[in-house]
Order: sequence, then structure tokens, then C-alpha cells
Amino acid sequence: MFIFGKKKGRQLERKVLDDKRKFGRLDEVNKLVINTSSINVNFIQSDSTDIEVYLHGIGYIKGEITFNTELIKGTLQIDLDFTGHLINSSITLDISIPKEKKLNGIDINSTSSDMDIRKITSNYIDVKTSSGDVSIHDSTILEEARISATTGDIEVEKSSLASLNIKSSSSDVDICFTSVKKDIAVETVSGCITIDGGSADSIKVKSSSGDVELDHFEVRKDIFIETTTGDVDISNNVSAEEFNIKTSSGDIYTSAILKKAVIETTTGDVDAEIDALDDISLRISTRSGDVNVELNNIKTLQISPKTRNGYVDVDCSYNGKYNAELIIETTTGGIEIGDL
Repeated sequence: MFIFGKKKGRQLERKVLDDKRKFGRLDEVNKLVINTSSINVNFIQSDSTDIEVYLHGIGYIKGEITFNTELIKGTLQIDLDFTGHLINSSITLDISIPKEKKLNGIDINSTSSDMDIRKITSNYIDVKTSSGDVSIHDSTILEEARISATTGDIEVEKSSLASLNIKSSSSDVDICFTSVKKDIAVETVSGCITIDGGSADSIKVKSSSGDVELDHFEVRKDIFIETTTGDVDISNNVSAEEFNIKTSSGDIYTSAILKKAVIETTTGDVDAEIDALDDISLRISTRSGDVNVELNNIKTLQISPKTRNGYVDVDCSYNGKYNAELIIETTTGGIEIGDL
């Protein structure tokens, strides 16, 4: 164990850290366990045959930095703790992984450290943090990637995952150009969620006030989105067998490729533009929101409107070969159906 920096009354002590540790052959380390507080951690791919742990940088310190590494039965545990004040710091922990190395697992526990994880291969990764940002780039996770955060932002980019599970309070979540073999599950309170580029079996999103946006994504099975006040935007570059979207007051827009959709909102508006590439079924219900539906490439339309005082506008282009079933239930508007 090494301890850097000692308290000197109210003064800050300038420290230069340069501590590199190597861990032998590739088969000596199968798993990483990292416990850190506020010092940032970077994963780096290397051409070395060793796993290297490198604490380095300059900072003004009032307090202590404790740095401990221990290899027990294939598990490398890294403990990096800091108490006190750290000002104007470039202190970083770099973890270099040989590019041909596949780990059994990575467990990370952090308070406020940012995590930049690049070009790793592991059976699983489990990240828990309070306020630090988490970025996973160009990585392969053969089983599950789990990320839990309170306020730190989360980004997963250009990676291949078996499944992805994200839970957060107010984090923004950005998933882009990522292939997921099974499911994506994201749950937030107020953070915005963007999924752009890639594929998955299914997507399940729950959010209270954060907006949800899907673009350029192939979903092989179904999409389930539930929000309270957040808006939902699903572009025409998204395809899925089935949608299920629920909001209280958030607006809903979709132009996605689908076969079946159920859209429910209390006071939010619904705007749907669907180009039929198959027979489709669309059910929309709202209490006081406006509903605008545009259906293209339709042969026949079966519509079942129910309304009291609501406003519903449906336009159809009858120039295709597919059948559409449309059920709209609203409490406060009128209904208008016409040709494009």
C-alpha cells in the first residue's frame, strides 16, 4: 500500500505521481475489481503482454491518496481512495489491457470518478457510480453490460454487447452505433435517452421526465417505452415488429416501420406517419391530446373511431397493397378522415 500526500494545516501540497505496476502473463489475470472515489479511470488497449496499472499526474493535495493493488487467484483488485481536497489535478489511473486479452469480468465501484472504457473484451462488465460519467467505446461484452449511476452521464458507442442494462436517476443516456444481441433496458427519472444506430432484439425504456429519441435502429422484436412528461420521437429509420408507447403528458411522434403499435397518452399529442411495408395494426388512445395520423401505401383501411369532443385527423394514401386497422379512442375532440 502506498500513501501520497499528508495534511499540512490548511495548505495544499503539490504532488507528482508516477507509479506503474505490471501483472505478468496474460493468463495470470482473469478478472478486475476496481474501487475508486474521485480520481478518473481510463481503460487503454495495449500491445504489451502485461496488464499495467499506472497512477500518474500532478495535483495540489490536502489529504491522502491511497493506492493499493493485489492479485489473488486470478482476480486483480485495485483500490484507489482519496480523502480531502484535490485542486488543479491531472491525476489519472490508466489500466492497460493487452489487445488479445479476454477477461472473465470487470467490476467497478466509484463515487465520482469518470470512467473511460475503450477496446476491452470481457464476459461481463458491472459499473456502479454516483456522479461520475461512464463511457464504453469499441468494446465487446459477451454476456451482460450493467451500468448504475445517479447523476453521471452514460455513453455506449461502437460496441458489441450480449445485453445492456442501465439504471439511473438523472443521467443522460446515449447509445449509438452499438449492436446488442438480446435486450436493451434503460430506466431513468429525468435524464434524456437517445438510441441511434445499431440493433437489438428488444428495447425497454422507462423515464419520468426525460425525452426519448430513437433513430437508425433495427429492433427484431418489440419496443416498450413508458414516460410521464417526456416526449417520445421514433423516426422512420427505426423498425420493429411491435411498439407499445405510454405517456401521461408527453407528446408522441413516430414514423417508424412497424406491424403493430399501441400508443396511449393522457394529455399528450400523437403524430404518426406510417409507410406500410406490411399489413399494420395501430391503436391510439388519448384523453385530451390531438391525434394526427398519415398512412401511406395502403390498399384498405378499417378504422374504428371513438370520440366525445376530441380532435382527430386521419389521412390515407390508397396506392399500395397492404391493409391497415386503425383504432382511435379520444375523449375531447372531433374526427376528420380524408385522402392525401
